[in-house]
Amino acid sequence: MAENFPRNFLFENIGEKCYYICKNENIACIKYLHLIDLQNLRIKDEKILISWEDAKSRVNEKFNINHSPNDGIFNELMDQRMRKYNTTNIRNMVKSYDDAYIGFEVFPNYIYITNVLNSKWQVFSNKEEGLLTRPLFCTFNSNIMAFVTVGAKDVFIGNFETGELVKILSVDDPNLFIGCPSYIIMEEFNRFDGCWWIDYGNCQDYYLLVEYINNKKVENVKLHCKDNIIDIPYSCAGSANASSIIKLIHFKKNDESISVMYIILHYG
Repeated sequence: MAENFPRNFLFENIGEKCYYICKNENIACIKYLHLIDLQNLRIKDEKILISWEDAKSRVNEKFNINHSPNDGIFNELMDQRMRKYNTTNIRNMVKSYDDAYIGFEVFPNYIYITNVLNSKWQVFSNKEEGLLTRPLFCTFNSNIMAFVTVGAKDVFIGNFETGELVKILSVDDPNLFIGCPSYIIMEEFNRFDGCWWIDYGNCQDYYLLVEYINNKKVENVKLHCKDNIIDIPYSCAGSANASSIIKLIHFKKNDESISVMYIILHYG
């Protein structure tokens, strides 16, 4: 019965709504409550914002696909890291700073964004270059969001208004990762994405602080997954830890496109 309990609660910063993931007639959905008395949690009404079936059909509509899970070590590790969400089909729900947008994973391959004010929606996908993680909404323009790929090798910028998805960073070094590599299972914490928006922009100039994790000195451990044995870097007790490299990225957005300007800070 645990999978039927509400989870992943998000409260509005400047409103009276509480969003959460639950099941409605055995279909995963995001509901919201109107909390008109927060002290006593008196509920005015309860409504469905979006159901998983609706989100799935819109993903299929935009990309003309029929989803089927992929096999392999990578997906098994992802299932381990996110298994507490697997029963809901809607995973990693996040909200923009101004309460206008909610984003979540429909499948591991697709990020669904909905505008809670006017019900407009957008779907982002990047299966060819790396699966996207949960969106990191810009802190002064919620139409813009950053995504780190699941392999922690690339950073993309998404534009809700146009649906544009632009890669602004890419890492080729096998020892470097942007934020926490996906092979690290963090049960107690949210995934460490390694990107932070800088509140210093004018809706044309944007700044993103990015932390690279260098695993070069980290020892490998052997893991058994199905019929395979794989080596994965892991900082065991008494061994070397990973090091960090900090970069500040400046990029511009005009009415038509997003373009990277330059790296203005490199530390580490």
